[in-house]
Amino acid sequence: MVKKLLKTALCVLLAALLGCVGSFSAAGQQKDLIRVTGVITGDDGEPLIGAAAYAENNRKGGVVTDVDGEFTITVPRGTMLVFSYLGCDDERLPATEKMNVVLKANNLRLSESVSIGYTKQNLRDISASVAKIDMDAIENTQSVSLVNMLAGQAAGLQTVIRSGVPGAASSGIVIRGNNSLSSANDITGISNPLYIIDGIPMALQDFAGYNVTDNDFLSTLNPQDVQSIDILKDAAATAIYGSRGANGVVIITTRKGTSGAPRVTARASYGVITKPSKLAVYLGNEEREAKIGMIETTLSNLFGDQEWFDIRPAAAVEIMGHTLPAVLTDKYNPAFNNAYDYQEMFYQNGSTQNYDLSMEGGNNSNSYRVSIGHYRETGVLVGYGVQRTNLNTSLVTDLNKYLHNELVMRYTYLDRKGGLNDLMKAMPTSPTELPSSLFYRSDEELRMMSGQLGDAYNKNRTHSISVGETLRVKFFDGLSWDNQASMILDYGKRDYFLPSVARDDHRSVAHSSAGVTTTINANSVLNYNQAFGKEGEHGVVGLLGVEVNTNTLNQLRAEAEDGMSDYLKVIQGYKKENTYAYSDIVTSNMFSVFAMASYGYKNNRYKIEGVFRRDASSRFGANNKWANFPSIKAHWAFSEEPWMKATKKWMDFGKFRVSFGTSGEIYYDPLLQYNSLVSLGSITGGLGYMYSDKMDIKTYGDKLALIADFDKIANKDLSWSRTKEINYGLDLELFNHRLYLSGDIYSKYMSDLVYTSQLPSYVGYNKLSSNLVDMVSHGFELSLTGYLFPRTSAFQWDWTLNLANNSTKIAKLGNGGRDYINRGGYYAFIEGAPAFQYYMYEYQGTLDYYSDLPVDPFTGEALKYNGADAGLARNLQGRIFPGMPVFTDVNGDYRIEGYESENDMKIIEGKTPEPKVTGGLNTTLRWKGLSLRVNTSFAFGHYIVNSTLQQQLSRFDDAASFYQYALYKFDDSKFWKAPGDGSYYPMIYVNYWEGGGARSFRMSSMFIEPGDYWSLDNVTLSYDLPHKWLDKIRMRGINVYVTGQNLAMWKKSSVLDPRLVSRTGFYNGSGYPISRTIVFGVQLQF
Repeated sequence: MVKKLLKTALCVLLAALLGCVGSFSAAGQQKDLIRVTGVITGDDGEPLIGAAAYAENNRKGGVVTDVDGEFTITVPRGTMLVFSYLGCDDERLPATEKMNVVLKANNLRLSESVSIGYTKQNLRDISASVAKIDMDAIENTQSVSLVNMLAGQAAGLQTVIRSGVPGAASSGIVIRGNNSLSSANDITGISNPLYIIDGIPMALQDFAGYNVTDNDFLSTLNPQDVQSIDILKDAAATAIYGSRGANGVVIITTRKGTSGAPRVTARASYGVITKPSKLAVYLGNEEREAKIGMIETTLSNLFGDQEWFDIRPAAAVEIMGHTLPAVLTDKYNPAFNNAYDYQEMFYQNGSTQNYDLSMEGGNNSNSYRVSIGHYRETGVLVGYGVQRTNLNTSLVTDLNKYLHNELVMRYTYLDRKGGLNDLMKAMPTSPTELPSSLFYRSDEELRMMSGQLGDAYNKNRTHSISVGETLRVKFFDGLSWDNQASMILDYGKRDYFLPSVARDDHRSVAHSSAGVTTTINANSVLNYNQAFGKEGEHGVVGLLGVEVNTNTLNQLRAEAEDGMSDYLKVIQGYKKENTYAYSDIVTSNMFSVFAMASYGYKNNRYKIEGVFRRDASSRFGANNKWANFPSIKAHWAFSEEPWMKATKKWMDFGKFRVSFGTSGEIYYDPLLQYNSLVSLGSITGGLGYMYSDKMDIKTYGDKLALIADFDKIANKDLSWSRTKEINYGLDLELFNHRLYLSGDIYSKYMSDLVYTSQLPSYVGYNKLSSNLVDMVSHGFELSLTGYLFPRTSAFQWDWTLNLANNSTKIAKLGNGGRDYINRGGYYAFIEGAPAFQYYMYEYQGTLDYYSDLPVDPFTGEALKYNGADAGLARNLQGRIFPGMPVFTDVNGDYRIEGYESENDMKIIEGKTPEPKVTGGLNTTLRWKGLSLRVNTSFAFGHYIVNSTLQQQLSRFDDAASFYQYALYKFDDSKFWKAPGDGSYYPMIYVNYWEGGGARSFRMSSMFIEPGDYWSLDNVTLSYDLPHKWLDKIRMRGINVYVTGQNLAMWKKSSVLDPRLVSRTGFYNGSGYPISRTIVFGVQLQF
């Protein structure tokens, strides 16, 4: 859990406003006095820092709570105490020796407390860029992962969703832009923030390659057990976490119990996930006739009455002299007269079920909470789904007035189906690569393709255990010592078997893998907090700590092919040469010391704070093990100046912030400073590939030789990546707490980012990972919340806008500034431009007239295709016909390469996959017990590649593919038919000869589209039954609700969902869709 610190001088501002700082009244010596101790918490269970407790008739004799929400006050017996906190409704209670008070929030934003660097502070007193997620806004959202709930909920926070597969580790969160240089579509392609879960640091990229189940770690958390989510965004806020804070920090705190009589909360919900929209595809004879018609149209458009010929051997069935395959002509043959609707086999209506039960309570010195939850989702793709079971417990104990102890334990079981690999998918091909509906399929093939093959064995399970123990020693007021030890253990097991009848090569496959990841963390923090001077106008806070972190990654993988029998579903009895296995264990350690000191004057009207952290990591060589991460920040609450009194009528609070800090990042591979050894049998195939042209050379007594891994060379000079960032901020609270504004402008420089580059062949190794790249990022963020009616009105309507602009460019490439081109990945790195610039053919448009083509002045020939034939017309090989695409002739040879070549590929400037603007617009209406909440998210200013359309149209570029794969229906009006028709796409031209083609639909800028979208993510209607009804049945509360998720989307692109794109900007047409869900639920409180 997030470590609590001593009472902070930052809260003395509230004490001064109440005039209640000072010593106890002299009347405290009288015999009829009572000493009251207790805790003041908000209705979310969080302790309220700086809350006031005072006698009803003696406001000046009051006290304020410390960082734990604790207070002590001495008053005469029978006194009525008043408890108040800015942002909460006052509470009046008779004084008793032990009191635990819960104050109900009235949504005054800047008075909320947030977790920040081993302590908590009010938003009013923070000098860095920090955001707090409104948990009410996502309360009734139903999803297996927190990632899917957070879109648009904070300025600068962006959710990255590669696929909609429930529970899969392909999505994540980025803060202030995705700075990852990896093109991978897993978590390594996301600049993941550091997660602090109940005080335990978790860097998700540390587990890359060792998570055998590919299950999402954040899916192991039950959202109903999450109490708060705080986002640390700038380097000054994250510097306290040092080498892992460069991408931001997300602090997740789970719910703890509060004292009082036992209270039980039960929640149940059921959701319906609608079947995804199908792509329009020709089926059966309709497909046959459409394909024949397209061939006829192609030949007529190209040649008309011109003489042409086909060089292939003549066949019986021809169109205009062109031979057709039997699948289009022999329609009475059972092998070719089918009409399979594969999408109907793959897709289904899904469902979700969620059940939660919790109990909490306690006495004056103890509080507890126990919860159990179960989530189950049946996917919209047959064979996909996930189920999760959680058990959470917490025990908070005051052993005596000096010792405070907290114990938190969590267990999760996660079982996910589908999406494991190409063998076990319900849909073995993507929706854009469906086979032709005409070809016959056996019953086994159809069952396999629909995920219903009974002989297949498929298990994919994760067990996660988390334990955190915190002991606070309170020496005296103003000095305490916090000690925490914690552990997270994840055990994953993945097993599957595929029978021989389901594979084209009739070789069964058995796979078994297991992995254990363990994170052990311990820290010890000494806290000092004192206020001095008149009314505590001088506040000093200090923190000194030490932390140790150990990560152990352990895995075992085994796979075998071609078993003796399909009844043998385990790796036993397979031939030795058909069996492959390996194991791996890696341990990395980190040691850290850190300190923080702050001084606040005039009750934090002016405040300055410095942080220093020094980290050491075992992942680096001796010369680079240590790194320092300092920061400094300050603020000025200008609204508290005496000369600003005239603005109090409309300005409740105003503050300027400025900060500068350094944070760091550790590359996810823990072994980059070491050489690796592999067997000769794995050189060309790579680990995990059993049959891929392997070199099986045995030496030394007929044993398989081990040699250096040529794809990995040790780099003992590898060092930390560092981020230096400056941030300017403004916080405003206006018009009697009805308008809140928080804005930031930032600039950061990221140096020594690790990138894996290809080496020249003469080096002897293929790849090297090193600190090659620097990047620079600039941006602004704006969070605006407004209440349209007075806060005391029975009817409330509020709006929240979260808006962020981020621009990140490559500042330096370590290869001498030369452009880095990845032709196969269609991207480039260029100094002065964003990462992952598109690199491909540049589409100039469709040719209307042959005379429009540029002419080579030396030969007199017009621009033509090279190495490709438009159609074997006599003396017209390579000619570009009207209706065909024209691409930029980059090298100026008046030849457009027919196949991919760097000669005519180029960087497409000004179009990148990273959005320039992201955010969300949310609104809530409340009237008595009825509320309506609407959440939306958006992204603008980026471009994506419609790879779905390219894959579909590319079938026309290859005759064999045209016949073998499905034919999709297109909007004919967008394709060229005649000169001047204004169409964007060239004519649909079927390459009828196997030897060449214009490749009209090659990967090019033709398929780059604006990725702008605005999504209606969530609409929730809920109703709280009136207390006068609840009192009759002795219940604390009943809430019923209905929620719609992913209901609608405005988008510029023609892809189904522009959120589902790869790191390099390609639409993931083969991915699992994000589907519409309708949820009905009820919550009961006893």
